[in-house]
Amino acid sequence: MDKWIVYILLTVCLSGYGQARGNVQGGSSKSDTAVRKVDTVKNTNIMRWQKKYKVIKHFDINAFERNQKKWIYEFTDNNGMTVQQEKSYDDIDAKTGLYYIDSRSYPYSNYIHVCLYDGIGRIKGYNMTFYSIVVGKVYRYDINGQVVHEEDMDAPYKFSLEDLILKMKKEYGIDIEKGKNIRDINRFTTDRGSFYAISIILDDSKCDIYLFNGDDGKILFKTREESEWYPDMSDENVYDKYLRSIRSGNYGK
Repeated sequence: MDKWIVYILLTVCLSGYGQARGNVQGGSSKSDTAVRKVDTVKNTNIMRWQKKYKVIKHFDINAFERNQKKWIYEFTDNNGMTVQQEKSYDDIDAKTGLYYIDSRSYPYSNYIHVCLYDGIGRIKGYNMTFYSIVVGKVYRYDINGQVVHEEDMDAPYKFSLEDLILKMKKEYGIDIEKGKNIRDINRFTTDRGSFYAISIILDDSKCDIYLFNGDDGKILFKTREESEWYPDMSDENVYDKYLRSIRSGNYGK
């Protein structure tokens, strides 16, 4: 499981805020005791899939311990979803520091449902991911398994993920949902706005990284890197290269 995805869930479960790379997504927060609801954008299919998914409220620790190898247990559930369960330690549980992660997806799908549980198996958080993007809403639960906080991770992006998927198909002939030749996809916000970054493998030695505007989908920057090393998809790499091109007068050339 991507450590960034775990960080998103831990952040929401511990603080009640949807934090992404130092920027709060979805606007101002409200009391932890009240359910926070935010208007959604155009990710209609994603929101529909998320609503249909039945969150498992309690983690079966006994089954995990019987079957785990090196703190990981993998199997296929009754719905045909591939499941990966993990055990780790952090400060989500004040007494033990222990927590569990349950990740489920259908074969060949890049949409993953992720649940976070405390040290005794109680649900603490849930979200859905697409590559390195947390999509839809992040949910936080109380000790009784009731939702006490919702954070819309799509809110900062007027150009929705579905818009991006259609753009890549129409303008680049690339189906990012199927994942062929896709190294990674992420998104982030800065004081200059919101952005998407897509890394596409060209061959065994090269990888193209595109930076798109999160408001209108306009391509802002493109860079090529060697793909035998995992390209740095961090905000600092792609975004800073974009800013440097503007400062140097080479933007658009």
